[in-house]
Amino acid sequence: ELRSNVNNITIKNALINLSGSASTPGTTVRGISVEPASTYVENITVQNSEIVGGYYGLYLYGPTGLESPNLQIRNNTIRDFYAYGVYTQNIKNSFISGNSIARPNITLVTTFFGVYMSTGVMSTTVEKNRIYSAASATVTAAAYGVYATGADAPVGQANTIMNNLIYNLNTTGIVYAIFNSSIDGFHLYQHTIQLGDPSS
Repeated sequence: ELRSNVNNITIKNALINLSGSASTPGTTVRGISVEPASTYVENITVQNSEIVGGYYGLYLYGPTGLESPNLQIRNNTIRDFYAYGVYTQNIKNSFISGNSIARPNITLVTTFFGVYMSTGVMSTTVEKNRIYSAASATVTAAAYGVYATGADAPVGQANTIMNNLIYNLNTTGIVYAIFNSSIDGFHLYQHTIQLGDPSS
């Protein structure tokens, strides 16, 4: 867990395996957590790593009004988490790029969120990710490739969602490749989407 006054950190070529945690892990079980308490953190890179299990694969949270800048989540494998692949809130000028995000090997699951963008996310790019396999078997659970809510971005600081591959989410519940819950500053470009199950 990375807390306040932690800057210029690179996590590279790591294996973080939480697959031995409970089948329904608590919300504090996180592969990597960036959660400053009173001031932002900046220049955090997670690259070329594998993160397995947990309630969240990555949890990126900045203080309200002190958005954490330059968080780089690049070319990782994030898999078999319980609910959230990458959760973001109060971050800016950041990249979530080139990651493989899936949970193909667990059967006891809740709603799938590949990338979740909450309040205070701005000037952030979600690109070139492969988001797939919400469950190991066809189950009735909602699935969202990219979910954005309350993430209004100021003029000139829009978020960009582009060139993602979202496919085979494998659920008979509600499925959205990309879901925008009435937010502003949310730009979409050039995705490849194949949702799979005809009953979803």
